[in-house]
Amino acid sequence: DHYPRAWSSVMFGGGIKAGQVIGKTDAEGAAVTERPINAIDFMATVCTILGIDYKKENETPIGRPIPIADRGAKPVKELV
Repeated sequence: DHYPRAWSSVMFGGGIKAGQVIGKTDAEGAAVTERPINAIDFMATVCTILGIDYKKENETPIGRPIPIADRGAKPVKELV
């Protein structure tokens, strides 16, 4: 099922702290065993690296607020 609980990403450039591996999976690569990072925090990390205020909300034409990242998001400190 494409291992939805354990995924990887390669990031480079933009001032990111490079050359590291964060977290660990089990022997099958199917489950995170150390330092899980969720998609919400990953989004906050990407925004921070790009200089985007991830806490900001945009607004639709009818006035509906749309957050850039969900509330409670925190950038991954090892990367920024």
